[in-house]
Amino acid sequence: RACEQCYLLYGSTGWIGGICKKLLEEGGDWEKGREGSPKEVHCSKVRLENRGQMEEELDRIKQEAVDAAEVIKSMGSVVLKRKVGAGNKIFGKVTHKQMMDEVAKKSDGKVKLTLKMKMDVPTVEGLGSYTVPVQLHPEVSAAIKLEVEEEKK
Repeated sequence: RACEQCYLLYGSTGWIGGICKKLLEEGGDWEKGREGSPKEVHCSKVRLENRGQMEEELDRIKQEAVDAAEVIKSMGSVVLKRKVGAGNKIFGKVTHKQMMDEVAKKSDGKVKLTLKMKMDVPTVEGLGSYTVPVQLHPEVSAAIKLEVEEEKK
């Protein structure tokens, strides 16, 4: 299913390509004429007729995902501090945006997750350890280790 969310668009600098890019990024579905979920769109300057360059670009995109997965694996746990109420229940939720920001911070900017990537943030109700799977590429995934700790006053 991750393949349905990631597109490599050729000719994106042209008029029709620009419309397609905007429609995909906004989550439009031109086949069904209704809104869908936002898609991850990679734009290429390579001409479709040049198969060798096209394959190189696809390999480069996959390698970036593999490198990001290695960084995630080696960076250890992402720690989020939260205020705690009765029964060690946390206030608020852990969101995709918070995970993206903390991963970018922890990896010194080497890993940039986006809202368009498939990330299954679990429902976090209390302190503890969690695993957050993220799909970086249709063929590459990683698991982020999340530690939720009490915020000291």
